[in-house]
Amino acid sequence: MDKEPLMNDPESDPPPAYNVQSSQAYYPPFGYPHPDNRAPVHVYTHQPVMSTAMMTTVEGVPSDYLYLSILSLICCWPVGLFAVLMAIKTRDMIAHGNVDGAKETSRKARRIAIPGVVIGCMLFAASVIINIAVRI
Repeated sequence: MDKEPLMNDPESDPPPAYNVQSSQAYYPPFGYPHPDNRAPVHVYTHQPVMSTAMMTTVEGVPSDYLYLSILSLICCWPVGLFAVLMAIKTRDMIAHGNVDGAKETSRKARRIAIPGVVIGCMLFAASVIINIAVRI
């Protein structure tokens, strides 16, 4: 009885070699030079596609005055608290795309924060003057 050769039988003939077509391009891994010292040929396998992109402008985005509001919070916390809330509300409106509402709340944050800093500086100056006057 004739036996069929097993797959891992060392006495069986090896499979035929893979035929590499000469028209196939060789592309070395990224960062390695081409073996012929020539620039590799780039082959594009897809068709160009028309696409449309929406552009948005950043010109109309108002400032939120958060840093000024935090300074106002340090100088005069009751006024600064409202300024910080308006600054955060401005950021939320910018994130949601409501630029007109963000401009309005930005103006409110600035109008509240500046007097808060001025009041805080005036209170600090008054306390220094009073302490100096008491010691004299």
